Amino acid sequence: MSPMSPKLKAFLSGLKKFAPMILGRAFPKLRPLVTIIEKGIADAEKLAAAGGAEKRNHVLELASDFVDGYNATAKGQKQPLKKALVLDTAGKAIDTTVSVINLGKDVKGQPLQ
Repeated sequence: MSPMSPKLKAFLSGLKKFAPMILGRAFPKLRPLVTIIEKGIADAEKLAAAGGAEKRNHVLELASDFVDGYNATAKGQKQPLKKALVLDTAGKAIDTTVSVINLGKDVKGQPLQ
C-alpha cells in the first residue's frame, strides 16, 4: 500500500475524530459501536492476505458481537438494538470509509482543493 498524502491523512484524521463525536453525541448508546467499527476497519486493513469481502465481514462480525452483548444486558432495562439495522448501517459505514480511502489513493499526487 502506498503512503497517503499529508492532506488526505489530515482529512481522514479529522473525519475519524469528528464523525464518532457527532454520532456519539446524537446517539450516546452507539459510542461503543462506532469505536468498534473504527478499530475493526483499522484491524482489517492489517489483514494483508484477506480480500475486501473478508475484511468487511471481520468488521461486521465485531458489530454483530457488540449488538449481542448490548442486547443481552438490555433486557428490561434498555431498548434493544435491531441487529439487522445496526449491521446495515455498519456495512454502509465500512463501504463509505473504503470509498474515501480509495478516492484518496486515486487522486494521490493531485492537489486537493
